[in-house]
Amino acid sequence: MNTTKSILFSIVCLLVTLGSAKIGSAQVSACNEKMKYGQDSVECVKNLSLFREPVKQKNYKDAYKPWKWVYENCPCASQFTFVDGVKIMEYRLENEKDPARRNAIIDSLLGIYDARIKYFPINPSTGQSQVGSILTRKALDCFTYKPDKPEEAFEIIKRAIELDGAEVLPNGLQLYIEAAIEMVKKEQADKTLVVDVYDQLSDLMDIAMDNAQSDSTAIKKYFLIKNNIEVLFEPFATCEDLVNIYQSKFEQSPNDTTLLIKITKILDKKQCTDKELFFAATENLHKIKPSANSAYLMAIKYMKEEKWDIAKSYLEESIDLYKPDELNKKARAYHLLGQIYLNEKNYSATRYMAQKILEINPNNGEAYILIGDAYALSAAQCGDNELTKRAPYWTAVDKYIQARRLDPRVEETAKKRIATYSSYFPSMETIFFYGLKEGESYKVECWINETTTVRPAR
Repeated sequence: MNTTKSILFSIVCLLVTLGSAKIGSAQVSACNEKMKYGQDSVECVKNLSLFREPVKQKNYKDAYKPWKWVYENCPCASQFTFVDGVKIMEYRLENEKDPARRNAIIDSLLGIYDARIKYFPINPSTGQSQVGSILTRKALDCFTYKPDKPEEAFEIIKRAIELDGAEVLPNGLQLYIEAAIEMVKKEQADKTLVVDVYDQLSDLMDIAMDNAQSDSTAIKKYFLIKNNIEVLFEPFATCEDLVNIYQSKFEQSPNDTTLLIKITKILDKKQCTDKELFFAATENLHKIKPSANSAYLMAIKYMKEEKWDIAKSYLEESIDLYKPDELNKKARAYHLLGQIYLNEKNYSATRYMAQKILEINPNNGEAYILIGDAYALSAAQCGDNELTKRAPYWTAVDKYIQARRLDPRVEETAKKRIATYSSYFPSMETIFFYGLKEGESYKVECWINETTTVRPAR
């Protein structure tokens, strides 16, 4: 009996220890209920009201003194002390010309973020950690008000990304590469830093956009930020620059798996897959550590050499090797397979690959573009008269319209395809000749076998 109690006691202690360890890994508030309103609760509540009302009216000048009293004497009273404190400090900066005083205000502003993390690391509304988002806001202000110290903003946003990953505030993703670029300009780092940051951001952006699939507003914001990141990286992104950065590293360590992954990934991302360095690194990587990704990269290598059957076998291998949580990478492999089948004029196989992509992500616009291309390119084979040879263009444009509606990433591509293939529609005379009317339904036969809407070329 005593032995049983002893075992139970040990298990309870272990669980408590594990729970404590988990709690200890997160930021713990310096506040407690006893100290919420400080030494003088009446004065605290009074000053809290005295600064909150002016802030609501954007009267930051009158809000400053009572705010300062609360900030210094009862910081645990309200999270608004820190939210409003930022607004008050920004107002003071706008109205202060003296450099020394401005620097002091900037230090105070950044200190407010640190104090908020100290007293309110957990968001009272959600019960979730807000340290990462606070650090992101601090990094943004640090970069704005201390432009000569990009390394400070870089370290702050780096820490925020370590904490929040792809869930970091969207503007923080762009700031990460902006700060790295400024560090390179000031010769505080070499170009490799910018390349490494871009590599990391590429993964984070993909994850963030996947997570926001059902939120069209968020998708558009991420899409804009992704484009900004691409523009910022462009001066560092020529294939020649990337080869110059990594060629000597590859020659020194041709079997370094970490380096090989980095080289193949960045050269693939920036469409430098025709470079000898890419081929050499890809082959070495697949020999040393064959994986879904290395098989995918080998496929790209053989596609460049127009060895389609070998490329297809590597893509099929990569699809089999991708893990259950790598569905988007698997979709990418299906897309390349679809392109190969399109090139081989195997249109039904092209559509099948696109459908496999849509099983993974129903909003993937590239899949609809692929189906539309298959329909458009097979049009002449699907009929024996002026109507039936042109009707497939209706179904092709239907797919392009769907792609444009669902996926902002392919909007420009879809618009161009719509403009091009709409001109291939049957004429009004042809539609009338075959007894059809504009706007009515029409079944496109052949291998397409889809119902569309009759409309004339414009």
